[in-house]
Amino acid sequence: SSLKLNKSQIRKMMIGLTYTLVGLTLFLLGVNVGFIESARQFGYQIAALEQYWLLVLIGGVFGIVTIPAEPSVHILTQQIENETAGSIKARTVMLTLCVGVGAAVGLSIMRIIMPELQLWHVLLPGIALAVILTYFVPQLFVGIAFDSGGVASGTMTATFILPFAQ
Repeated sequence: SSLKLNKSQIRKMMIGLTYTLVGLTLFLLGVNVGFIESARQFGYQIAALEQYWLLVLIGGVFGIVTIPAEPSVHILTQQIENETAGSIKARTVMLTLCVGVGAAVGLSIMRIIMPELQLWHVLLPGIALAVILTYFVPQLFVGIAFDSGGVASGTMTATFILPFAQ
């Protein structure tokens, strides 16, 4: 064996893999049975009211409240606080992420409702601003921004927001 593990270590790895498989299976089953259909029905019922501003508002609120449910966001915010010796607080990063994702989801719902609002109308100014800011802010903030974008689009966010938008 190229890993050079003894039987005890292999057994522990197999137990860990089994726990991971069972946990992931139960999580995805719960998501598919519970969250996805309820979010889809909720979005459908709000859309049936034809109060489109309410869809945008609720989408924004979903964006705000799902970010604290993302485990990877908590890990990132703690790492940022540790790496900056507490000068950037985890709570500040969390609140900023919540507001940013809430605004992005609100814009996304608005784009779904308004066919004349093209995707590039939303993405191009944001990307241009991000690229311009990379030249003026410290590299630490550039890394934080890109890492935050990656962790904010995790499992919990997709579970609630995508079915609601459908």
